[in-house]
Order: sequence, then C-alpha cells, then structure tokens
Amino acid sequence: MSKFYLISIIISILFTNIYASSIDEKVLLYERQKLSKNKNIQIEKIKIYHKQEIKKFGWMAYVLNIKLIIDNKKLTIKDVLFTNGSFISNNIINLESNENLVELVRPPIDAAYYNKKHLIAGNYKSKKKILIFSDPLCKKCKTIVPKIIDYVTENKKTFALYYYNFPDIRQNPASNIVSKAILFLKKKKKIDSILTLHQTNFNEYFSNQETNKDRV
Repeated sequence: MSKFYLISIIISILFTNIYASSIDEKVLLYERQKLSKNKNIQIEKIKIYHKQEIKKFGWMAYVLNIKLIIDNKKLTIKDVLFTNGSFISNNIINLESNENLVELVRPPIDAAYYNKKHLIAGNYKSKKKILIFSDPLCKKCKTIVPKIIDYVTENKKTFALYYYNFPDIRQNPASNIVSKAILFLKKKKKIDSILTLHQTNFNEYFSNQETNKDRV
C-alpha cells in the first residue's frame, strides 16, 4: 500500500469522524434549545442513546436519553430525531407508503429493561417478553397499547409485558402529568386503570398542550 493511499484513508476517516461529531453536537444543541423553550423544564443532561442510519431514505435517526426536572421531580425520557445533515425533524412519513420512519428505529434492548417493577401483565418467568414505551396521549399508542395489554392478559402464561412511560412532552406537554398517574397506578398494580387511561379521550377534558397539573 502506497504512503499516499494510506494518508488519503486516514484523512478520509478523520474527516468522517469530525463531520459525524459535528452533526451529533448540532442534534444535541437542537434538542436542548427546543426543550429550553418550556419554562417548566430544567434540563440536567442530554446524551445520545442510539444512532441508526436509515439507509433506504438517507437519514440518520437519533434516540436521545434526556434527564429533566419538572415540578421538582426528576424524570428520564427519550426523544427521537432524524437528520440528513442539513435538516432535522422528529417525525418523517413516506408519502407513498405512509410509513413512519420512527417505526424503523431499533435501539438495542438492555436486559435491565425486563425489570419486575415494570411488569404489568403476564408471567415474569416467560421467555417471550414484550416491552412497551408509551405516551398515553399519543394517538397510535392509545390504539395499540390496549390491544397488547388485552392479548397478554388473555395469554398470561405465555408472555411477559413490561411497560415504560415515554411521554413526548414537546408534542404533548400534558402527557408528563398523565404519565405520573400511570406510575402511581403501576405501583398499586391497577392494570385495568392503566388500560382505561389509554382508552380515554382526554381531549374532552383538557388540551394535550396543557401544563397546569390542576387542570389535568
């Protein structure tokens, strides 16, 4: 291998790493600035949890791990962003197939997520495990989650269902308050109430943009 060719490879690798690092920093800065607009949020830390190239469409998906303080309570949430290096978005839908790119993101699952404290239905010892990360005000979640809970409840000897709150406080600020209610119900083992919360049309009572806990 010639020295020139070797130097070219090294320069190419360095440029790629610097470019990737620059994009990473821009994504983190964008998220911080976006969340900072909400005066009720105190940001503790934002870091990249998972990064995945969506080769078919030429975008990079970022799953961010975010530690916040809201109403003097610490909260850890995740957010998904997409960027092609020039534009950034939290949601991209293919107009031809109506496919949402969020559905293509596959972050690694740590065994620690199969925590008995988060088991809401089924058999803890089952090898067939299902993880749910849900925003109780997300339309798709409200459609899918009740079906999954019902299915696992009917097949409780076969499956283990673990539930984690995944409030999208940017799209649905009120989901943070509803998620706290779900945490309380989980501790009380009131699975039927969790199901009811996902089936309830909260728009009849308050807006998804509501941040006043006394109104939610």
